[in-house]
Formats: sequence, structure tokens, C-alpha cells
Amino acid sequence: MLHIRCHRLTSSQFENALRRHNHMGLMHSLLKLLAKTNKLDAAKEGAKTKMTERREKAKAKGEAMDED
Repeated sequence: MLHIRCHRLTSSQFENALRRHNHMGLMHSLLKLLAKTNKLDAAKEGAKTKMTERREKAKAKGEAMDED
């Protein structure tokens, strides 16, 4: 019983340390949820449109933005 409790505490401490510094778990869950609800393609297209608008605004102001 004590061993299980110590393992659980150690496991949760490790997970909390990862959560504090790494948002990949959040991104993975978000993308998975969007895919399951069939909203991933719409979100992807919306992000592309928004980035295009940002590039055009930056270009109009004379600022450079990297294109990937």
C-alpha cells in the first residue's frame, strides 16, 4: 500500500514537472479533440488565413516576416 502511494506521488510529481515546462501534452490533447470532432481541418484553414492576413499587414508596414 505504501509502495503504491509513493509510486503514485513520484509519478504525479514527474508529470507536474513536465506540465510546468512543456505544453506538448496540451497541444496533443487539443489536436486529438479537434480531430475527433472533425474540426481540425477548419481550424487549420482558419490559422492559414489568419497568418496570411498577418503577413500582408506586416508587408504593408514594411516589416519582414519569415515564410515557412
